[in-house]
Amino acid sequence: MSDELKAKVQSQFGVSADGYATSDVHARGDSLPALLELVQPQAAGYYNAYEKLRDPSHHWVYPQVRLEAMFAEAGLAVVKSSRILMKELEFHDWADRQHVSPEDKDKLLIMMRNLPPALEPLFSPRWTEETMYFNLWEVVILAQKQAE
Repeated sequence: MSDELKAKVQSQFGVSADGYATSDVHARGDSLPALLELVQPQAAGYYNAYEKLRDPSHHWVYPQVRLEAMFAEAGLAVVKSSRILMKELEFHDWADRQHVSPEDKDKLLIMMRNLPPALEPLFSPRWTEETMYFNLWEVVILAQKQAE
């Protein structure tokens, strides 16, 4: 990674820069390619297994700075890259969007109860009598084709 890219990651994430990454593409805009990406710490293997169990189309997580480099490699210039955004989700609504089976829901809940310590601050799971709530983190990247 170039010094310029390292500085960009450091400016976005501060002292935690080495601990953040983002998922493969989840959404694209029409006029400008816009990526809505989940952001997560370095416990990528666990996170990816969790996400893949819920969403079989999930691939892998990439650091935001790597996604921006992928844009550049594809001939796209980043117009704007957001700060990290957090949203809280209710587990069953989140899982039902992908028609997760009851058996896999149970596995996901067990995984959430056994998170690696590095993922605890990311997900911040909280349990009620009937469900679990957790956080997901996103970043929005807008890019356009570079002038030739």
